[in-house]
Amino acid sequence: MTRLVLRLLVAPLLVATSIANAGPPQVSVRQAGVGNVLPIGQPTGIEVLVDPGDLAPATYILEWESTTPDGDVLLYQRRIPLAGNPVRTWIHGQVPRHLERDMPIRLRHADDLTVLASTDVITRTSTSLVLPEGAELMLVIGQSRRGLEGYEAATPNTPPVWSHTSNTVRTIAVEDLPDRSAGLAAVSTLLWTGDTAELDSTRATVLRDWMEAGGHLIISLPDIGDPWQLGQPGGLWQDILPANPTRTDLRPEFMATLLSPDALVPMDETRMPAQVFGPTIGIDTPWHTVLTLPDGQPVAIARSIGFGRLTLIGIDVTSPALMRYRIEQTPAGLLPTGTLPSAAVFWNPILARRGDAPTPTQDRVAMDRGKLIGMPPHFVEFTDQVVAHGIQQTVAAGGRLLFVLGWLALCWLVGGPLLWRFLGRWNRRSWTWPAFTVLAAIGALFAAAAGGLMSLSSAEGRHFTLLEQIAGTPRHHVRSWVDLRLPGTQQHILSVERQPNEQPRLGHWIESNQSTIHFADTRTLIANTETPEQLPVQARSTAVGLTIDWLGVLNPEDWGGVLWVVDPVRPTPADSPGSPLQGVLQSALPATLRDISIIWVEARTEPDPTQPDAWADPAKAGHMPTRVWWWKLTGEVPPEGQIGLSQLPPRSSANLLSTQIHDIFRNHELRFGVGQFTKRRGRIAAELLGLYRLLTPPQWQADNVKVVADWVMASRQFGTELEVGAALGTPMLIVTGFLDEADLPIPLSIDGDPMHTPQGEVMVRWILPLPDAEPVDAHGITR
Repeated sequence: MTRLVLRLLVAPLLVATSIANAGPPQVSVRQAGVGNVLPIGQPTGIEVLVDPGDLAPATYILEWESTTPDGDVLLYQRRIPLAGNPVRTWIHGQVPRHLERDMPIRLRHADDLTVLASTDVITRTSTSLVLPEGAELMLVIGQSRRGLEGYEAATPNTPPVWSHTSNTVRTIAVEDLPDRSAGLAAVSTLLWTGDTAELDSTRATVLRDWMEAGGHLIISLPDIGDPWQLGQPGGLWQDILPANPTRTDLRPEFMATLLSPDALVPMDETRMPAQVFGPTIGIDTPWHTVLTLPDGQPVAIARSIGFGRLTLIGIDVTSPALMRYRIEQTPAGLLPTGTLPSAAVFWNPILARRGDAPTPTQDRVAMDRGKLIGMPPHFVEFTDQVVAHGIQQTVAAGGRLLFVLGWLALCWLVGGPLLWRFLGRWNRRSWTWPAFTVLAAIGALFAAAAGGLMSLSSAEGRHFTLLEQIAGTPRHHVRSWVDLRLPGTQQHILSVERQPNEQPRLGHWIESNQSTIHFADTRTLIANTETPEQLPVQARSTAVGLTIDWLGVLNPEDWGGVLWVVDPVRPTPADSPGSPLQGVLQSALPATLRDISIIWVEARTEPDPTQPDAWADPAKAGHMPTRVWWWKLTGEVPPEGQIGLSQLPPRSSANLLSTQIHDIFRNHELRFGVGQFTKRRGRIAAELLGLYRLLTPPQWQADNVKVVADWVMASRQFGTELEVGAALGTPMLIVTGFLDEADLPIPLSIDGDPMHTPQGEVMVRWILPLPDAEPVDAHGITR
């Protein structure tokens, strides 16, 4: 009883002492973007540590100040409860394309909006990184990047993977994951190593939503334990994870060919734990084999999750056993193995990437040959003109401006020299100024009347849209770039429909070559991060650009679907002389589909363990992770029209994707930049961006005959949103085409009222996953 009384007496004293010692509130930035990477022009999250100090328990406003392309101040705001203890929280928004200064983070009072504390997001420091548009961000849950660092061209002492893709690879902890999928929007791949003890339900939902929207989650199963509860009732993601794999212990030399193309020699006979999965070929399963052991057992499998991908690896890539390999002694000494697993035989197949990935040993062999690489004969630059060239509305606005300038020039000409000369003939030059005043008044009235007739009476817009659907699922993924002309000078709220359990996003956008042009009369816009489907905009009777990222089910009355399978799609025997595919597809689109492509990912190829040699034929450069065929149809498909796959040409080297890509670059000097665009070029560029990871890689060493082969250097400054991604690593059928002058698939509202539907171009992409198949040769011969 005495202790209880003492506690009751001491407790208020401790609280009072704590309050007396508390200082003013403070905010600090823990992560400027997940992994401390700020993706230019893309959504992200900023993790903030808020210490309330002596603030009374209440709800406060956390604020992130950004800017719009017009120069207006854009405040992303989120309400957060504070009750004495420091709080780690996230605030989500979009990094501007024209990131020119640091971005303030503030804590405000919810009632009078007084700034209580502030700090800045320092955009260029030793700990934060700016990710340029067109580059990819890969994250690793763990302490090491486990061989993925080879995809960063600037990694010291690591031979790079020779591809056109710029990558940034960062390691993070589980607690560093954002609390919303928007924080991972710029992340293409996430490798999970270790256990799941810190993975709570909120972040598990974030990862699931991120995969559904197109992210690629790779899980490396640990040697010990079953943190993912595979095959267990009530386990995490039991609806999408496979049954429990079979555990085995493998001889180290048995694993060597899976880890590196080099001749690895184990330092001892310690066996390496591994987990193998059940067969995926010839059975009804959503899983596909990605990697196998030398005896053919699947050790890595993958499946589609919505528009994304989930891969499971039965090898613990963090295992110390991977450090017990060396390369045989050579006259040059002991050569390093490089980081294991290697990209060439392990990560490239998992990521469905094409590119020469030499090990340190192979890189040294190439250097000893002394062959130099010259400049590429072709250069292809992918810019935002892929979408901007068809939506720009400068003609109408420029016409009004030219009319006003022309009218002013005419008034000055008539009211100046001509009036002076005319009245001079009648000796009435004293009337010049009164006459000029009358003419000026008449001209002003006429200009006002003409301006009123020519001004905007309602919002108008143009768009470029990627409409994507997975066969057999009702959901659509819509990505749109819209150029709107808004009348008046008021602030408006643009919005799209938000369906249950979905999080559509709207953002400001403008083509990059105009992103530094700002208006002088800047305004302040406030965006509520709890309603990402709404976006504040400032009208100035000029164009306002925005992006839409939308997931959901489209109105069946307007969009009954994309394609229907009338006759099941199936491959024909490899030695048959006719079409390689059978089946019939029917269009469910509201308009005629044009410029149609059929892309068939037939099967995976076995990794190539040999030395990547110099090549003279770019069509055979870089090992393809899958064998892919590409046919362009010459006709059009009207609504309810059909595509008969039996009419496709037979297999030939000319129809291989690698050959098709090379031919496009060889026959067209394509620089996808400003002033060099036509509708046809734009469509070619959009399709190539979807297949970007399979483009012909850069030449990494010279040929014996020619110093430089007929290869192409590509640069992607825009368009990661258009890429199919790692899904290209498993069998599927992809049908793409374009709709001319089609409605924006997503109804757009202004201040809650539906606006006139913008017109524009819709790129349709329909994906049909196919059953797993036996591995094949990359250049057309079945193994």
